[in-house]
Order: sequence, then C-alpha cells, then structure tokens
Amino acid sequence: MPRLLLICVLAAACSSKPTPGGIRLDQVTKALESGGIKTAPLETTSPTKFSALKCVTGMLDNLETVVCEYGSREAVLAGRKAAEGWVGSATTAIVLDNGLTMLVAADRGRADPNGKQLNKMAALYTKLK
Repeated sequence: MPRLLLICVLAAACSSKPTPGGIRLDQVTKALESGGIKTAPLETTSPTKFSALKCVTGMLDNLETVVCEYGSREAVLAGRKAAEGWVGSATTAIVLDNGLTMLVAADRGRADPNGKQLNKMAALYTKLK
C-alpha cells in the first residue's frame, strides 16, 4: 500500500484574538479533547529530538501523536524535519504547526483508513489562535 504523508504548513485564520506569544501546549491538548478526540493520558517526552521546549506524546483516537511547544519560529522549522522523520513509514500522517506549537500524528496501525480522524484533528488544531 503506498505511503501517504500529509504535510501542511498552516496559517490559522479565525475571529478569536491570538494568545500572546502564540498558542501553548495545554491549549492544543484541551482543544483536541473538547473537540471529541478520544485521548489516553499524554505523557511528557524528551523534547530534544524535536528541537522543542517541551513535548507530550500518547494515543489520540488510536493515532500515535506528539504535541510540542517551541521557543522560536526557527526551532519550529528545525522540529518539522525531525517530525517528518518520526512519521516514518506510517500509512497516513499529519505534521502541522501553528505559531509556536506543532501537532504530529501518525496512523501506523491503520486505525484511521479514511483519514477522518486525522482531518478532524487538523481542523481543531488549525482553529486555535
């Protein structure tokens, strides 16, 4: 089965005021949970390989997920390369950044064959400001 990797660079546009300094890690996880994404407890993981200040990882809707927070736009861009490597041979995946955070989700277990959950996660994430 061919590998499909969805990589999006996002500029979220919504009517709410932006969070000073950009959205934060806790805002991302709360938005996903309140948007109906099934979450298992997210655990802190080493942010070093993603060039981040802090990262959490866990299963969201049976998709392997990492959410990281960064100190600068340059760090986000460096983290993107690592995130694309982390996705690896997943059938489908998303690598999204929104200001100083990044959401990475990979469907390695083919839990989301239509990509509906990945799309739902992406939509919730891109609405954050």
